[in-house]
Amino acid sequence: MGKEYYINDKTFASCTNGVLPGRMKIISANRTVNNKGFKMANTDDRFTPFSCKYAILLAVLAAVFIAALSFVAAFLIGLIIGIGICAIATYAQKWKNFHPKVIVQGKNALTDKSFIDCPIGGVVTPTFSPLVASLRAGVNFASTVLDAFLIYIGGQGAVQIFKNYTLKIALGYTATNFAVNLATDKYVTQPVSKKITGEDPAASDVAGKTKEYGGYLGDGTPFWEKGADGQYVSRNAGDYDNFTSINSDADAARTSSANQAAQAARQNTTGQAAGDRAYNSEVQRQNTQINADERVARGQYKDMYKRMAQMEGESGKAADKQARSQAMQAARRDANVRKAQAQQDATRLREQAIEQAKTNAENQARTNTMNNTAAYRESQARYLAKAGWGFLKSWGVGVAIGVVNNVANNKANKAINDHAEQWQNEVIQKLGLNVVALEK
Repeated sequence: MGKEYYINDKTFASCTNGVLPGRMKIISANRTVNNKGFKMANTDDRFTPFSCKYAILLAVLAAVFIAALSFVAAFLIGLIIGIGICAIATYAQKWKNFHPKVIVQGKNALTDKSFIDCPIGGVVTPTFSPLVASLRAGVNFASTVLDAFLIYIGGQGAVQIFKNYTLKIALGYTATNFAVNLATDKYVTQPVSKKITGEDPAASDVAGKTKEYGGYLGDGTPFWEKGADGQYVSRNAGDYDNFTSINSDADAARTSSANQAAQAARQNTTGQAAGDRAYNSEVQRQNTQINADERVARGQYKDMYKRMAQMEGESGKAADKQARSQAMQAARRDANVRKAQAQQDATRLREQAIEQAKTNAENQARTNTMNNTAAYRESQARYLAKAGWGFLKSWGVGVAIGVVNNVANNKANKAINDHAEQWQNEVIQKLGLNVVALEK
């Protein structure tokens, strides 16, 4: 049986869930029983509050969903609230393992082996060493900062889901992640941590397990990145958006591919054959009409020039020959003008035909791509794999952080415990305390 010492107003304490070191507070103002000049403690006395880590975690979670505070502000508020919760939670709790025989002013004396079970979770134990109390609180503080930060960014991810989707989808997403957390912690994180350290995880209470299972409530895994506003937010919100928009993403990808195919088809199509056909057809059509009109025009011009010659007193074969020559020249001149215009018209039709051929090829290529079911399903599978990989990475990082946190806490507490007795004895010797006189 190890040595025990009466605790007094110089005694410190730590709580397994406290982020600040505690100090013994003598409730009675007229405590007169002393040990080595220090006021002895009894079962009426308590320790100054440690600030409960669960208050901090809940405050941070509330800050995300309700107050929209910054992480630092939420953490500080939780720290203050935690002090009050500690005081309230431990006030009505009874000391255990107190000295059954030694009475200090009507109440049982306390020793350094006495403790208090907190209803929220955790165990309050005394120590004479301020270093031990401070180091244990420091380990809890560091772990709580990490947990609080993960809850904060996870909560922001959940808020995004709630904003972007219906309540039913948001609640379903949150519940699914909660279940994943529970299963992951039980079947992956804790077993891996135990295998690394070779020791069982520290015994935890219901509140502790609730925190472990729902520590990243609303987001599932703590893989974060900076959002457009510069705030850290969980990547899972974006991964969820990717997952729910697989069809729309695939549609967008198919449309993009169709546009690229259409552009390529347009560039690769000269339309020269269609243009030549349109040009030749128009020239032939108009030339046929122009030649027919030229024959009519020659007869009309001949009659006109013949009347003009008669009016000038000319007649006979000479006048007739001159009228024919002038009529041919005039008709040929008109036909040439019309043929030049016909070539311009045919050139315009050629350009239109080329443009139409390019447009037809463009439309056909776009239609073929849009109707390619195999390519569409391949695109869907690609986006599904991308979203799934995002979730898997987030989950993997979450597991890694959980394991590292568990192992670090285990090793840190083990290192403290390995030296706790030495540090405790150094303080006991300095204070000159005596071993408990009577056996319990």
